[in-house]
Amino acid sequence: LRRQELRELRLLQKEEQRAQAGLTAKLESQTEQMQKRFDQETNAKKKHYDTELENMEKQQKQKIEKIEADHNVKLRDETKRIKAEQERDYHKFLDQLKLKKKEVKNSVEKVAKSQRKETLKQRLSFYAEDKAKQEENFLASQKNDLDTTLKKMISNNKREIAEQERECLNKKQEFIRDREAAIWEMEENHLNEKHQLMKQQLKDQYFLQRHLLLKKHEKETEQMQRYNQRMIEILKGRQQQEKNRLPRIQRSEAKTRMAMFKKSLVINSSGRSSEDRKRVKEFSLQEEKRQKAERQYQQQKHENQMREMVGQCENNIRELQQLQNEKCH
Repeated sequence: LRRQELRELRLLQKEEQRAQAGLTAKLESQTEQMQKRFDQETNAKKKHYDTELENMEKQQKQKIEKIEADHNVKLRDETKRIKAEQERDYHKFLDQLKLKKKEVKNSVEKVAKSQRKETLKQRLSFYAEDKAKQEENFLASQKNDLDTTLKKMISNNKREIAEQERECLNKKQEFIRDREAAIWEMEENHLNEKHQLMKQQLKDQYFLQRHLLLKKHEKETEQMQRYNQRMIEILKGRQQQEKNRLPRIQRSEAKTRMAMFKKSLVINSSGRSSEDRKRVKEFSLQEEKRQKAERQYQQQKHENQMREMVGQCENNIRELQQLQNEKCH
């Protein structure tokens, strides 16, 4: 019977090991699948933002390149326009100089004829010098106007490009902040989900351990009850044997005692048979009382033994339950 109980405990232990191994495999699979999903979501999110950032940078670069191209076209057109306008102004300026030359030639008509040639030569010489200076100043002024206008345009273009680059940089930084915030929020959600899974896994482990412990306690209680029942049955069997032996013992002792009493009666007989019969009858009555007292004593002893045995069995159950409660807590 003890071997059977040990075999039951070993089977129960193997069942516990299988259940623990199954739960461990399940929890590991849950954790692995969750982490795999987290990695996929994180990589997908990062890839999405990286692609968006790359497209944004590409669009911003194209936009700035277009602005620069537009600036170059406008600068070239404006240069062409200004030069054409200056060319017209220059021709007008030359026409004015030609008029002045005519005026110089006409001015010598009033001079004496003998002095005209020399005067014309002098005045044309002055005119040539003045023309050269005016033409030089005019061209320098035109060049200065052109340079100033172009420099202003170039400066405005640079400022516009700088503002555009700053705007693009701000958008890029804002996008990067949004990206980091989105990834951080997703990671925070992952942590919360992981925490919830760990809590659930701890509950699963606790409930399994509690279930296995209660099952083990049930088996221990069952074995203890069987043990107690065996002890009671053994006691009942021993008491029944004693109860069955007592009448035989009493009959044997009664015969022996009666024989001894009769022998003593013969030795000490008064010779009166009626008195001897009376004494035999009294002895028989006393013997019956003695046997009855023995039976009552045996009955009381058996009841006490059974009460002690039941108390011991109940105490065994209480001690086992106390140990089991300590394990549960």
